[in-house]
Amino acid sequence: MLEVLIFDWHGTLGDIRGYNPRKGIRKKYGVPKELYDRMNLDLFVAPCIDAPYIEDRLCKIIKVPATRENVHYILRGLTKKQSFNTYDEALEIIPAIRSEFHLKLALLSNIDAITLDSLTHNPVYEAFFKKYFDKLFFSCQYGLCKPDLRFFHMALDGLNVSAEKTMMIGDKEENDIQPAQRIGMRTFKVKMKNRASDDKTLKDLPDFIYSNVI
Repeated sequence: MLEVLIFDWHGTLGDIRGYNPRKGIRKKYGVPKELYDRMNLDLFVAPCIDAPYIEDRLCKIIKVPATRENVHYILRGLTKKQSFNTYDEALEIIPAIRSEFHLKLALLSNIDAITLDSLTHNPVYEAFFKKYFDKLFFSCQYGLCKPDLRFFHMALDGLNVSAEKTMMIGDKEENDIQPAQRIGMRTFKVKMKNRASDDKTLKDLPDFIYSNVI
């Protein structure tokens, strides 16, 4: 019997609008994709992003000289104010699921410490995340990020639930769906942007729960 729904955030429930500082860093320094991916993963698990972190670690990852100018540029880019967008479907479906099904809701998100700090000071944090979700698991607070299976196991332990009684809802095959399936979780893949007619969205989730789970 299903007991818990675990949601991804970025690309599933919402996103960040405007300037992407990581892509700006990649473009300015010509960072190869492999190093760019390593940079993202490291940012997701770093408990604090400040000048010493950028100088001692991030510059080494992307192979950029840790000059004062470079450190200042990277830090200034990463700390730019961000605009959080919650999808209309999420604002409609999450409260409906909360009231209709006797299920716990949790969030499992790759997010860096700077973005999380901005999010917690945004009205959507209290009005949406804290209101409708029983547990919030943010990568920078645990030193783990998706697709690391340890992050999924940590969430299950925190929820005191087995994988078989849990469903992962996300938009990324590699980060959300495949790792969840590997440890025995049920999955529901959504595509909220640039979708084809046969792609599933959050609006399809209640019917999926009724027909396939309950």
